[in-house]
Amino acid sequence: MYVVFVVISSKLGVKKQTIISALESEELDIGFHQTIGDHSLAIAPQIGAINLITILVIISFLASHALLIQWYRLGDLDPKFRYLLLWNSVNICVLCIVAIVYYHYN
Repeated sequence: MYVVFVVISSKLGVKKQTIISALESEELDIGFHQTIGDHSLAIAPQIGAINLITILVIISFLASHALLIQWYRLGDLDPKFRYLLLWNSVNICVLCIVAIVYYHYN
């Protein structure tokens, strides 16, 4: 199932029904980006539950890491935690790479 994002020029204004009927009659080759006259039509896959959970996990890691960095820069955190901050940075980067690979190959 796909979610259709329509970018329409404010001057020309295409009705939603026109685009839906074009998709149903298979006049369009469904891809990532199609053009109907002067209008742009982009089609993206729908976000599933596993993708949403992954996004929330990454955001929670980033928020806690940003807070630790802020405390470290203020001097409230011991200097011995610098290596832990670097290790968490590497782990977050690896997590993001794995999420991108999973998303594109799934």
